[in-house]
Amino acid sequence: MLAGPLIFGSIADRHGKKSVLNAFLAIRIAACVLLWFASDSVVFAIGVFIVGISISIVQSISIAGLSDAYPVSGGKKIGMITSMYSLGAVTAPLVCGKMIESGITWRMLFVFVGIMAAFITAGLAFTNCEVKEHPAAEIDHENKIPGNWSTAVISILCFIMFIYVGVENGFAFFINSFMKETLGAEHSYIALSMFWLAMIPSRMICGYLQKRKGILLITAASGTALAAVVMSVVQSGNTAVILSFILGFFSGAIYPNVLNFAMENAGNKSATATGLITAATGLGGAVITASFGFVAELFGIRTAFDVLSVLMIMDIAAAAILIIIVRKNNVRDIGGYGD
Repeated sequence: MLAGPLIFGSIADRHGKKSVLNAFLAIRIAACVLLWFASDSVVFAIGVFIVGISISIVQSISIAGLSDAYPVSGGKKIGMITSMYSLGAVTAPLVCGKMIESGITWRMLFVFVGIMAAFITAGLAFTNCEVKEHPAAEIDHENKIPGNWSTAVISILCFIMFIYVGVENGFAFFINSFMKETLGAEHSYIALSMFWLAMIPSRMICGYLQKRKGILLITAASGTALAAVVMSVVQSGNTAVILSFILGFFSGAIYPNVLNFAMENAGNKSATATGLITAATGLGGAVITASFGFVAELFGIRTAFDVLSVLMIMDIAAAAILIIIVRKNNVRDIGGYGD
């Protein structure tokens, strides 16, 4: 999932996003067929690997295509589409749990994944990534119109997402252990559900407030850092559940605001930008999450939450530098920090 968007983002920019989307949707369907017939662990691993690459590439390029097609309202649509990721994180475990309880095998999961890919492919037959709305000159200063490619801006956004996704994954991976082993609470699953659930309204709000993405990004990182610090000293399971919702609400706002900044500073390389950001998220999810576990094992999970807070402070600093660079470049309105 790390390499795919990095390689195929630029290919999609050069040769067409729709064609790359269709290609990897077809590859996903083929991988699901392979998994249906998988009889050993090697074939299973290969199939899952291919499905994972396909999903990451389709996710990355579809966001870029959406932004290209809707240069005015793309920010709102990005808020909606990223909120669906969180909705999936809440509902997917419930659906899979019901499937297992009903005696449905894991093979049927990949049948479902393949059918969904087929539906998406059918939907793409009736649309494309061509521009579908044209902003009037008088509202250019308020809405998103892609500016020139900015390596500095995209690099900072990659760093922000590297940290953020690592923090998000670290929290999601260890909150169950924290609730059960440290706080002695039995309802750990509620805390994790609240964490993902809170991201849904957060990301939708960011979509509608896209013009304020600068202040929203700094506020989101600050709120996440503060919630992580408070989580490190909490003594009650109920309080931890509430804090999980708060942490999810603030941290969930980071992704859509990063994407909105990226689309305004990607020029005609929107898929390249989303590919780089997606690769950074995958790397951060691996490195930061592993580091969280290492710190938790050596110094305790409370200290690990403090480390997450320090990492988010780094994101705050990066967001501030980002805003300064965007203002200096005068690429686009920076949402609450510029004219």
